[in-house]
Amino acid sequence: MKKTVVSVATLTALTGVAATAVSADEYKVSSGDTLWGIANEVGTSVTQLKEENKLNNDLIHPGDVLTVNAEEVEAPAPVNEKDTYTVKSGDTLSQIGEEFSLDYKEIMKLNNLNSDLIFVGQVLIISNDAPQEEVAVATEEVTVDEVAEQETSDQTTEEVVTEEVTVEESTEEVAASEEAAEQAEADRVAAEEQAQEVAAAQKAAEEAEAERVAAEEQAKEAAAAQEAAEQAEAERVAAEEKAQEEAAAQAAAEEAEAERVAAEEKAQEEAAAQEAAEEADAERVAAEEKAQEEAAAQEAAEEAEAERIAAEEKAQEEAAAQAAAEEAEAERVAAEEKAQEEAAAQAAAEEAEAERVAAEEKAQEEAAAQAAAEEAEEAAVAEAEAAERAAEQAAASQPSASTPSQSVSNGKNWYDWGTCAWYVFERRSDMGLSTGNGWGDASNWASAAQSSGYSVGNTPEVGAVMHAPAYTNGSYGQGHVAVVERVNGDGSILVSEMQFGGGVGDKNTRTLSASQASSHNFIY
Repeated sequence: MKKTVVSVATLTALTGVAATAVSADEYKVSSGDTLWGIANEVGTSVTQLKEENKLNNDLIHPGDVLTVNAEEVEAPAPVNEKDTYTVKSGDTLSQIGEEFSLDYKEIMKLNNLNSDLIFVGQVLIISNDAPQEEVAVATEEVTVDEVAEQETSDQTTEEVVTEEVTVEESTEEVAASEEAAEQAEADRVAAEEQAQEVAAAQKAAEEAEAERVAAEEQAKEAAAAQEAAEQAEAERVAAEEKAQEEAAAQAAAEEAEAERVAAEEKAQEEAAAQEAAEEADAERVAAEEKAQEEAAAQEAAEEAEAERIAAEEKAQEEAAAQAAAEEAEAERVAAEEKAQEEAAAQAAAEEAEAERVAAEEKAQEEAAAQAAAEEAEEAAVAEAEAAERAAEQAAASQPSASTPSQSVSNGKNWYDWGTCAWYVFERRSDMGLSTGNGWGDASNWASAAQSSGYSVGNTPEVGAVMHAPAYTNGSYGQGHVAVVERVNGDGSILVSEMQFGGGVGDKNTRTLSASQASSHNFIY
């Protein structure tokens, strides 16, 4: 049996959903903001934000000002606050139902919820007295066998009422009715899609809220450090002046932002995976910043080390130059002194030679008798002087080297001619100072002198014998002796000597520093 059925589809939505208007506003970017988060906050899309602000990519910076055209929701009909409830952090439908003596399924029905998922700030209807708004009505006239139809959606309910009629309509009216029905269906589908998107966003927001609550205690402890880190980062970004550093930071930031934005867009469907990606990205950025700081510290340390090494090398060069200059000066002074001594010696030698020639002429006549008399006299004088010197040295424990002996005749010089010992014996005699003639080679003069009653110490004096034991201070197995000619104000000394650095009979002078002189013995 055929009947004509009129299907009246009434699309009932939650109070507050209506046509939207667009208003222009501004949003100042803060640290941690993303285009996706800003779009969700102001009620627009990432694509719309990029078009309105002429952005080629998703990279934004703290302090940027964005133009936003947020969708303004038409003011809903007045609602009695006693008939609604605003969701707070930690609420569940079961807890809210217990508070208002309602089953949570009744609250879902009143609010057209297809799951028990709610989010902070959501306003729920908790009474049948709360107003609703019919936003779309469509009438469809069709000829069917017998129809009774009912459809449900996440946030809309379509009530189908069938009524038996026997009216005839024109083709135009039927077409109009079909078009209205199709429009109603399209509106319903759009509303369902929007409800699904809202549900997905709501689910992601609630999961994020749950994670935020769980991390709140840890966040409180880290808040101060995080704020200081963000402030330091903001100052570092503002203070970047070098183009190379800016380019490197910009490239790293763009890469990080691109990866983060891609992960955020995917996170709309896969919230858990997005959270892991964001955490990994944050760790990577922190590692990059730490690597940059360590590289800067390493570069500064290497530069400081290079400067230190350069300073040390310069100091060593200056010290070497100073030592060379001092050595050159000492050599120059020694050369001058040696030249003066050689000139004086030459003059004395010439004078002595002249006297010697004159004396030889006279001596030829008296040679035989004189030689015998002198030899006998010298032996007697030597014996007398040795006895007298032993008495004097026993009486005075520390005689001064500058005080001449009562007798400067040391007897015969038994040391080999031209050796250092032979020269010291002769030079001390010329200075009026006595020297033993049986002390052997120079290796043990200090002990031999002490045995003979002479004083031995480590302080140089003019006329004192400078003694270097065997294999010390440049001497060989037989040791070395010299005569102190001058003691300078800085403690250095000038000595005269033979057979040091030269052959037998080679006389020379040299200057020793105070530290060099202190390593010798001195016989007074």
